[in-house]
Amino acid sequence: MGDQDEDTRLVAVCADCGAAYAARVLKDGGIKPIGTKGGCSECGGTEFEPRSEADHPGDDGSNDPDAAED
Repeated sequence: MGDQDEDTRLVAVCADCGAAYAARVLKDGGIKPIGTKGGCSECGGTEFEPRSEADHPGDDGSNDPDAAED
């Protein structure tokens, strides 16, 4: 299987309640959470958006104990 056959994965949030999920981007551009059936397990929402880096400022891996220091 080559790179072209692999799914794009990302962190997505429910558009209704903000619950975060590991998700796949579908060929039609939709987002489907991994491991859920019928949508968000918190509120039942079916619309998901990619989590923005701006949602979690400072989450740049700087707290990673394995990161090399300058």
